[in-house]
Amino acid sequence: MIINLTDYHAKYGNGRPAIKGAYSDIYVKSEKEIPVLTALVDHFKCRRILEIGCNTGATSAAILAGNDIITEYIGVDLNKIWYVDEPAGHFALPDPRFRLVQSAGGLYDMKPADLAPVDFVFVDADHSYKAIKYDTEFARQALNPAGGVIAWHDYQHPNCPDVRKYIHEINDQPGQPPIIWVQGTTVCYQIIEAEKTVKGKSKNANSKSKTSRIASQR
Repeated sequence: MIINLTDYHAKYGNGRPAIKGAYSDIYVKSEKEIPVLTALVDHFKCRRILEIGCNTGATSAAILAGNDIITEYIGVDLNKIWYVDEPAGHFALPDPRFRLVQSAGGLYDMKPADLAPVDFVFVDADHSYKAIKYDTEFARQALNPAGGVIAWHDYQHPNCPDVRKYIHEINDQPGQPPIIWVQGTTVCYQIIEAEKTVKGKSKNANSKSKTSRIASQR
């Protein structure tokens, strides 16, 4: 599925701006993509966020800036970040809500059970098929049973064909909530509502208000 930027922002709000000068990939349109991500976070009032592949923390810092609802932002990356010779997460480290998790294996050294449930996951790490599949499965397990949002970066990026391939495979699966590409960006997203029991009730007895919000604000 596809949504254009005009319809997207009419639905979810304007979002907030990127950090100027923090991105160097010519295919990454941060001036469009950061407002897309921040609009989702703000619209769904996400409190706990996981970013898989936080790199310099520029996206993390932009999502945190101007948002007083987020209580914790977890940025995961390798000991040596990709592409730039800079400290991981350094743009976001001044914000006390940001927690950097680094290891030789990155997300492979973690388990979803290591984290409290999160409301929003941004997947932007290794873009190989194996890695994007692993990161997505991790994201789904880490997501709040009451519902939440997963967003992926570099969909439609010419150098990341495996992202597109895997996203299409998910969308071809029956019964899956659609993953929607925001046209004019490399961002796509999936809104996941509360897990259900056979009786149609949430598995989390305390999740009623969050469940209602995710369902009503789609």
